[in-house]
Amino acid sequence: ETVQCDPDTGLFLPKQCLQGSCYCVEVNSGVLGGRPESPEVEFYCENSGELVVLTPCRKQDVLECGGNGEFAAQQVVQGVYFCVFSDSGETIQDKKSTTDDLE
Repeated sequence: ETVQCDPDTGLFLPKQCLQGSCYCVEVNSGVLGGRPESPEVEFYCENSGELVVLTPCRKQDVLECGGNGEFAAQQVVQGVYFCVFSDSGETIQDKKSTTDDLE
């Protein structure tokens, strides 16, 4: 197997799957990036060539994600502050407040 090119741009495709593993590729050189992933894992490639796994948090656009792709424990949506479980994003029911509670 060889690294594939984008026929429209002449650059290498940023996401490549070879011999049962998927990688991010530097689009100008075709050099494979760091760690491989299974083809079943959903991910995208940053312009830097970094592989970013699409976690449940990264698949939505309401709650904030932490650097590791999990939900940030502390959230604020429309002036309501609350805590969530970092793995699921589910609200911890007894941990909500508004900006009015701070006055």
